[in-house]
Amino acid sequence: MRLLADPEHRVCDAYGVWQESKWGWGVARQTFVVAADGTLARHYPKVSPAGHAAQVLADLLGG
Repeated sequence: MRLLADPEHRVCDAYGVWQESKWGWGVARQTFVVAADGTLARHYPKVSPAGHAAQVLADLLGG
């Protein structure tokens, strides 16, 4: 597993998550699961932190 840092917003721009809101510019809270072959395996738009990690883990484990 890899963790990505994106200080120049290149990946955020590619995924369309660097957006303006009423609080200014920032990253829209979304989760993208990228498969080992580089394809998008799953997209979770409008993520709420409560319970999200558990949901993603359950989905990845097939439950």
